[in-house]
Amino acid sequence: MNIESYDYIEYLPTRDCNKKYNLYLLYLTRPKNSSKNYSVKIDVFNQVTLTYRASWIFSIQFAFLSVYRLPVLLKMPVSIMQSIGKHCWPSCIHGQCLSYINNQNLTYCHCESGWSGVQCHIKHTCDCALGSLCISNSICLCPTGRFGHRCHLTQLSCESQPCLNDGQCILEDIRYRHPNHNRSMCICRQGYAGNRCEYRQNQTEIDFSFDDLETIPSFLLIHLILVEENAQPKRTSLMKKIQFDESSTKILTSVIFHMAFAQILNNYYLIIVRENAIIFEQISAKLIPPYRCQSILELFDEIFSNQHLLKRIKYYHIPCQ
Repeated sequence: MNIESYDYIEYLPTRDCNKKYNLYLLYLTRPKNSSKNYSVKIDVFNQVTLTYRASWIFSIQFAFLSVYRLPVLLKMPVSIMQSIGKHCWPSCIHGQCLSYINNQNLTYCHCESGWSGVQCHIKHTCDCALGSLCISNSICLCPTGRFGHRCHLTQLSCESQPCLNDGQCILEDIRYRHPNHNRSMCICRQGYAGNRCEYRQNQTEIDFSFDDLETIPSFLLIHLILVEENAQPKRTSLMKKIQFDESSTKILTSVIFHMAFAQILNNYYLIIVRENAIIFEQISAKLIPPYRCQSILELFDEIFSNQHLLKRIKYYHIPCQ
């Protein structure tokens, strides 16, 4: 597989959530070889740890066109891609056999650093700077704070450690940075805010215990609901990953809410409900069967559950009598 051209972006959810990127990839030869099948492959890495996350592949259709526009919306998987074994053909020599996110039936070899090719069988000399990741003999993945074709150049904006209270300094991508914006920004840990993480936030702490559950979940969804007069309720959802050996966990949030639910798969558990909004409080919650919210199908028969919402509302109090 030959690389015709490539580009990259630096994406940070707290900074770039609503941002759209326009990238232009060029064919290596003009006119292009019409007998070839072209595609766009997107690889995602964690820039701090340089660990690989996932890949997508999109075929270039209508090869007779000189220009092809490819709109893409990517959804990042929660977990890191795992090897699927020996399903790649031909087999991977110095790499892992993985599936594309958008096409699980299509496999590829993700090569170890210093190797390339369809089977990861071509060894190449890597002259990327120390601490960077060698993707191929022409592509280097730079860690945070470095840039340039071989990652030999250093950005100095974070060397003065401008972030307080253990905040993380993140450099702005100079290609997309607004002229009036700073060259770096601070990512604050929970409980702090401000441009330099200098302010402490009032936060609610919710402690969860899983002792009474048969199996410990791999992740937990927490739904916080704020009820306002003459307005639709506002829901804020948070996700917390659970380690396999943990029997409890906690979250910190500055979100104001009246009700809180925990979700494990399709089961919902009531954590707390208050008439006055919760702004700052410490809450302990046990996820036990008595706190599980029963489905409407468990409380009523199928005929009732299929009725219109307005007809069902006047009967909702019956199970509580």
